[in-house]
Amino acid sequence: MNKIPEIGEFNYYGVFQIYDYRDIEYLPENVFNDLSIRKLSIADCYKLKELPESVGNLSYLTELEIKGCIGDLSDFKKIPDSIEKLKCLKRLTICGTAIQSLPNNIGNLENLTELEIQNNWNLHQLPETIGNLKKLKTLRLEGGKLMSLPESIGELENLQYLNIEKNDLEYLPKSIGELQSLQELYMKENYLRFLPDSIGELKNIKYIDVKYNLL
Repeated sequence: MNKIPEIGEFNYYGVFQIYDYRDIEYLPENVFNDLSIRKLSIADCYKLKELPESVGNLSYLTELEIKGCIGDLSDFKKIPDSIEKLKCLKRLTICGTAIQSLPNNIGNLENLTELEIQNNWNLHQLPETIGNLKKLKTLRLEGGKLMSLPESIGELENLQYLNIEKNDLEYLPKSIGELQSLQELYMKENYLRFLPDSIGELKNIKYIDVKYNLL
């Protein structure tokens, strides 16, 4: 394991890790000029104010993880628009942050297969453009404050796993019945009063969990 100057650890598999830097507010630009990085993992940086636009320079990045950047002094409230430049990205994890929205151009991540947006309590909705993620197989949205899902979610033709547990959802979009590849659907601990009739059109579904709702 080699130490990159200033911050973080880099290994020979192209993984760059920034863990437990509790006082850092800004990440050094040199991190985002290294095209050999394949996975960038940022965790427990409680005072981090932003992910810089220069993250879009990592043109060969396949995995991006941002976790635990939600301390009382954190201003980390958005993901930069430049994320759309990460055309090789296959897995995106944003967990335990103060983000209030996702960029509309997130739908341009055409090779994304896994999207995990978990425990982000200031995030109340998703952009309609999420329906453009045609290769997406796994979508994890549990542990947040989502009040609704976009109708475009039904356009995720390859989605196999959907977890929307522990949010503030009162209803599901009718388009959810269009997820013909869906096999697992987790919805417990919301405020659902009914399920759309289109749920019955999920031909490949193997498991549904709706416990602890208002049904």
